[in-house]
Amino acid sequence: MEVAVLSSELSRAMHLARQIAEPISLQTTDHQLVVFSANSEAMVFCRLGATVHKPGAIKVVARTDPTKLGRNLLLSARSGTLAISGDRETMTIPCEPLDETPGIPEVETVASTSLDAFLQALQQTLFASVISTSSWWANVPPALRYLSFRADNGELEIMAMDGYRLSWKKIPLLRGGKISFLLPAHLALGLKKVVFAGPRQGEVSFAYSGNWYSIQAGGTTVFFQKDPQRSFPPIDWKYFTAGYRTSAVLSCADIKPILEVLKRLPKYHPLAKDLTAFLRFAQKSLIMIPQPPGKTVAMSLDAIVDGKGDVAFHAPFLAQALESFLVPGSPAERIRIEFDPNTRHRPARFSSPDDGSYIHLLMPISARFSSP
Repeated sequence: MEVAVLSSELSRAMHLARQIAEPISLQTTDHQLVVFSANSEAMVFCRLGATVHKPGAIKVVARTDPTKLGRNLLLSARSGTLAISGDRETMTIPCEPLDETPGIPEVETVASTSLDAFLQALQQTLFASVISTSSWWANVPPALRYLSFRADNGELEIMAMDGYRLSWKKIPLLRGGKISFLLPAHLALGLKKVVFAGPRQGEVSFAYSGNWYSIQAGGTTVFFQKDPQRSFPPIDWKYFTAGYRTSAVLSCADIKPILEVLKRLPKYHPLAKDLTAFLRFAQKSLIMIPQPPGKTVAMSLDAIVDGKGDVAFHAPFLAQALESFLVPGSPAERIRIEFDPNTRHRPARFSSPDDGSYIHLLMPISARFSSP
């Protein structure tokens, strides 16, 4: 086998394939290099544009980042060795011939949406899930390590949660259909990295047949099996949409200075006091007060405030919640922050008066407030 390919595309495809299993398979087709891996529950096909000098199919275990070798790569497999030559250097790794060509499950497309809308939805939801491939991942409750997809009535709803926060996003479908499934968060992250680097035009299709589901975006297809024991817990939306006692509406442009302050806070243990940020709802302003005082200055922002009170959040989570409204393509120009000062057992709600398609819920934390 001898094939030329871009190192950045190969790196992202191999990273996604390793999320499934190793070794991974490399196989040439007409003007393409297919990166493939599979286990008993999922499989990934990444089709990369390539110049094929000599066809072939091999399987390898490769954990070195090929982008270190240069922008353009030449892969040559001979006598049990794969040589990857770049603009800067060459590396060799063992390989084996691929005896059996992987078969692609036959699925029927039932729904699709635009690629740009899909990537925006992932940016606004994926951060709120538990993403890990370590051994403890298997012990995390299923609802916290999957993204929930539900397509019906011409709309696709995507939801993620990690026990402290929940993100919900709704986008329109280009082709209608009814489908519901859970996608492992680490696969969603790998898919996002592969697809995000390519053109933002095109469609993302969702399909299923029997126990197999699939998401196809560009040249990448992720297949995974349905497990009847996995399900998202029912969400009582009435509890989260009922009126809050205190709220503030402020401009998205005004939250950028807040993000700069939050990101300057020391990054210690996730539950350290140094990572606490208080929001004080005053008469005509929203005041952010990082804790402990003195490390960063308090900030006062013009806002339309209804009610009053203080609420504390884990600062990195607050930063991600605010930043999710600034993703490219978001129609939000204002952010509404709502909470109930009479209870700390109800999450605060982040939404936008300009965009009813996105809601983020974040649990407050118990912290003692110190005046700056």
